[in-house]
Amino acid sequence: MAVESRLPSDHVLAPETISALTAACEDAWLEVHGRGSIAPHRDLRDRLAKLMTAIAQRGQRDPTKLRAYAVTFLR
Repeated sequence: MAVESRLPSDHVLAPETISALTAACEDAWLEVHGRGSIAPHRDLRDRLAKLMTAIAQRGQRDPTKLRAYAVTFLR
């Protein structure tokens, strides 16, 4: 999931935060939707990436909590 492409150009997230966001989104996606084709779900994945980015920009950096937010959103 391309979290980086959803970040505003003036974002202040560190590379390790972006990596944590990407991993949380991917893990949550796999738990809820499995490894099937993502093409029919591209809009949902885009919304998930935007949500996770907003959560991180508000200060949440804990990978476990980020993943839990993502799973909740996807269900």
